[in-house]
Amino acid sequence: MPEPLILKKQDGFYELCFFEKHGVRAVFTSRKYDMGFKRLAPGNAGGRKEAYLKLGINWKRLACPLQVHGDNVFVAQEKHNGSGVFGRSGAIADTDAIVTLEAGLPLAILTADCLPVFILDPHNHCIALVHAGWRGVYQRLIGNTIAKMGKVCGSAPEHLLVALGPAIRQCCYEVGKDFTEKFRPEVLKHSGGKLYFDSADEACRQMTELGIRRENICDSRICTSCANDEFFSFRREGQKAGRSMSVMQINRIRDII
Repeated sequence: MPEPLILKKQDGFYELCFFEKHGVRAVFTSRKYDMGFKRLAPGNAGGRKEAYLKLGINWKRLACPLQVHGDNVFVAQEKHNGSGVFGRSGAIADTDAIVTLEAGLPLAILTADCLPVFILDPHNHCIALVHAGWRGVYQRLIGNTIAKMGKVCGSAPEHLLVALGPAIRQCCYEVGKDFTEKFRPEVLKHSGGKLYFDSADEACRQMTELGIRRENICDSRICTSCANDEFFSFRREGQKAGRSMSVMQINRIRDII
């Protein structure tokens, strides 16, 4: 089991202390702020702007993808700042994971049960943020991201640091029998005639198989369904569920003074 992730609770969001000493900021929002695209009016950052100000993030520079539960990994450069700030039309298309070497370029993903995965290569100052729903986990999206970091940043898996954010956990993640054909039995639990999936465990197993050290993985251990008073959960709330935002950024010198 991964080490517990040390979190610093703020007003409306949580700081991940795991990356601080490496000059990287990583946060995820609570249900105080609905960060989903559907809440945005055209050309208006809506309630996101208040959240950005609380987070201390330059919201106009955000790079946010239009997630499709696929296996595509995008490399964000300086020219991509501002993508997705005002809605779907400006977001990075058809992408569920983003990698960057750019300091001061905040990456963001949206979740409401899916697993947010924060990855840092402290040796090459490269970060990645992954939206890992069960489809992404099944399609080995995290592995694709690690491979992209190796190609673009020269990252070696044994040097990577990983944190898992809030997501629906096995206690609440009931799935269909078809999952027995998709995933190993170790991450599936039969209880009361029902089947439950542990997406975080499957993600960890995939990462360690690729060479990431188990001791370099930390887990928030937060279940969005159990903690629905604090986080959005699509499984519990249905279509009305809002979206939490996970953000990761390599700090520039002026960002930390």
